Amino acid sequence: VPVIRDNCFFACFKLASVTIPASVTEIGEYAFGWCDSLKDIYYGGSETQWLGVSIRSENEGISKAKIHYNSTAEDRETNPFSDVASDAWYAASVSWAVEREITAGTTATTFSPNTTCTNAQILTFMWRAAGSPEPATASPFTNLSGSEYYAKAAVWAYEEGMVSGTSFDSDKVCTRAMTMEYFWKQTGSPTTDVSVKFADVNASSSYAQAVAWAVENGL
Repeated sequence: VPVIRDNCFFACFKLASVTIPASVTEIGEYAFGWCDSLKDIYYGGSETQWLGVSIRSENEGISKAKIHYNSTAEDRETNPFSDVASDAWYAASVSWAVEREITAGTTATTFSPNTTCTNAQILTFMWRAAGSPEPATASPFTNLSGSEYYAKAAVWAYEEGMVSGTSFDSDKVCTRAMTMEYFWKQTGSPTTDVSVKFADVNASSSYAQAVAWAVENGL
């Protein structure tokens, strides 16, 4: 579709959102005139491409709407969360996680992107991403009954050398450093030159090598 012609959506008072492919180079006069409810435009191209689209006069519906760049109808279908904007830097990752049943969100319609994760949640995400493998050993954790949603993930993490001991701290806040250590240990704790130039990562810290490995591998 190269052109959205004159009056195409004129006076569609209840039109709330529309997906426009990157192939569109021209939007005709009054194409979105009187579209008072239009709040979101999902555009398949970049912001630079959008700025190159010829938009004729009397399209006040467009001027009031939020433009979501590099977004498609498929993206919207795989992202059911009202609190994850399609142009958020993490939107594609969330859709990927939903498709693979790594997460179902905090509710059916919210992901809560700014909520802090617990130890149990992070390890459960990682376990599901690994295919939810059945543990091959008995649980070493005396404080788990086995009925917890994270019970198998905890034992799997133990088998992978990511956690140790006989008590699993499920509610402990999982920091970024801890998460990088988990990924690093999952891959066998490979020796990595600690050359990360982060002012807040001391070369002698327990997670320095994990962080350097994560940067080296694009995490």
